[in-house]
Amino acid sequence: MGQPNLAEAINAVFRERDEHGRPRWRPEDIQAVRNFLLLDLARRGEAMNLNDANKLELAQLLDVIGFDEHTPPDQVDARVRRHFEAHPIPPAMAERLQRLFSERAQERSTLDVKQSFERWTGSRSQIQKDPRDTGDGQNAQQFSMLRGLNIKI
Repeated sequence: MGQPNLAEAINAVFRERDEHGRPRWRPEDIQAVRNFLLLDLARRGEAMNLNDANKLELAQLLDVIGFDEHTPPDQVDARVRRHFEAHPIPPAMAERLQRLFSERAQERSTLDVKQSFERWTGSRSQIQKDPRDTGDGQNAQQFSMLRGLNIKI
């Protein structure tokens, strides 16, 4: 059996237990990571692949962050960073995810996720930045595509 895909590997992190058999992560910690993953899927233009419940969750998250059809592209990353400053991923969980990303760094999709994770959460690892990631409003273009989802809250 091969290595699990990234989503399965992240779900395995969510299910980790401490030495007493209790869940290692609080529900709000897991939700912070889920929020990141939803935003990253949207950034990559893959939100259309989400099921209806996850599309609704993403729409609510975008509303909480303050995105609408008038959000200037140059404000996208700053708004996402502010969201994660207010709702941080705990350092131990960020370190655990960075280890996971480092273990899977040869996969292009993992490198994409890792770079967004670093940019939006402030968590850094030793993986080299992708030179194709210019930070020039590319995220804004992907988020603006979400308007086409026609999601009503």
